[in-house]
Amino acid sequence: MKKKLYSLLLKTTLFFMPLAAFAQPSPISLRGDVTVQFIMNVHHLADRVAKDPATGNLFYTTSDGNVYEIKNLNTSPYDTLLYTTATHGIDFLQGMTFIDSSLFLIGNHLIDSTLNTGLVKKAVLQPSGIRTWVNVATTATYAQSHTYYDHGFSGIVASPDLSALYINSGSRTDHGEEQNNYGMYPGLREEPLTSAIFRIPANSVNLTLPNTVSGLAPYLYADGVRNSFDLAFDSNNNLFATENSGDRDDPDELNWIRQGHNYGFPWKLGGDNNPQQFPGYVANNDALLNHHSNCYLHNYYHNDPTFPSSSGITFTAGIKNLGPDADRYREPSGQINDGSNSGNFISSFSPHRSPLGLAFDRNHILASDLNGDGFLMSFTIGGDSAGLDPYGNIGALCDPGEDLLHIKLTLDSTGEYEMHATTIVKNFLNPVDSYLDSNILYIIEYAYSGNGRLFKVTLPLSPLGINENSTTSQITISPNPSTNIFTIHTSSKNILSKICVYDLLGNCVMDKKVLTDGVIDLSGKAKGIYFVKVEMEGSFDQPGMTEMKKIILQ
Repeated sequence: MKKKLYSLLLKTTLFFMPLAAFAQPSPISLRGDVTVQFIMNVHHLADRVAKDPATGNLFYTTSDGNVYEIKNLNTSPYDTLLYTTATHGIDFLQGMTFIDSSLFLIGNHLIDSTLNTGLVKKAVLQPSGIRTWVNVATTATYAQSHTYYDHGFSGIVASPDLSALYINSGSRTDHGEEQNNYGMYPGLREEPLTSAIFRIPANSVNLTLPNTVSGLAPYLYADGVRNSFDLAFDSNNNLFATENSGDRDDPDELNWIRQGHNYGFPWKLGGDNNPQQFPGYVANNDALLNHHSNCYLHNYYHNDPTFPSSSGITFTAGIKNLGPDADRYREPSGQINDGSNSGNFISSFSPHRSPLGLAFDRNHILASDLNGDGFLMSFTIGGDSAGLDPYGNIGALCDPGEDLLHIKLTLDSTGEYEMHATTIVKNFLNPVDSYLDSNILYIIEYAYSGNGRLFKVTLPLSPLGINENSTTSQITISPNPSTNIFTIHTSSKNILSKICVYDLLGNCVMDKKVLTDGVIDLSGKAKGIYFVKVEMEGSFDQPGMTEMKKIILQ
């Protein structure tokens, strides 16, 4: 039974509907100053990508528990398997982040088809180069629903000061319906441990998260989230999270996550009321409930007189999308409209897009129209007006999906964020996660079988986005300006540094590796502004770091 459930979780829990194996398209940039480059194939079930600050190498994970390191990224990249479930104990691996040289993983240990245990593990780098494993946090066991909707522990991000970890625990239901696991848990909907975001100290060791409201009170940060698979901080240290809204044609969300706020699940999904909370609900009369969906086929939407009351709870709405993209919605009549065209702005994205891979330009180094902004992908392929993709599965509602969005956030008159969402790259295949490294956005794709892919999206840099006079800088460049030769001086001695020079379009026009200091010769290059990225490798007692400097060739 465990093997059967495990297979089901791997295929469906992340993205709520199984998809067919699709022919691999080629991503296409919609901006002349944004380029897309294929890097390498990755193993199937790849679900996360991140950078190790100590080595500068990318790591990626697979949902069945494997952790890979990518070496020679810029020359002849290859991956090597570092850890498996046997190493860290996580069966269902859904999240990864780094704090300095320590690797953090998050996921679940599955007990047959009956119980889950949420796990957060840390791998601490030792002087020998070997990592030792530390149990950061373990939950009490909590009930599996034994459906597509056991979302588990997934998103994880460190606070900007690195003192805390924010972790997502997804729901065990689609929309708050009873899921009794074939009568094992009569009347059970959500648990205290599910559909919430928790904050724990980053230095925790063997922390136990109980399955009680009172026991979780010191760690509960925000509630009423269905599955905030991606968490990310912007340059103002605001926390944001992406969210799917389930089988019904309710908008998917981008939420500004604040302590003590409730984001509406299961009473609100994408700004829509969950109709099952109201007496006399008839599923067959619900134009937003697709009759091909798992919830309809299993009668999970139904008249439900015992649905819990939301009395006394104040909800925080998802971020309003002002368009021009990713803002389709279905009217109660069944008609499909465009939010920015109709003026009925939705919170936040077209149903079933599955927004993932959230990242922000925290250092304000990108070109002016991207500067400080966010980026996220949409996992799901586009669907037609019936909500079905070309293979008969639930697709993004009358929306292309499988793209990269540029997200520009602004505060409205009430002090809440609203956004403009614009597609800048299209034609990915199930993009699942991203990592923004300076102006390079690495995007990894999820494959149910065969290979996934890793891409590099190069975003344009801003000449105003680099502070070459920073008092904390560890590198200097002289002379600057120069006619052709620049010398880079680093404060760390005998540390290997990787140097790359970018033009204003983000193209790397020269790269090299040096110890301590290096010489940049731009003879023959066009005069103008360039940017130098210096990546200094870390050591046991000194984390690696990356700096970007502006230089002028005259």
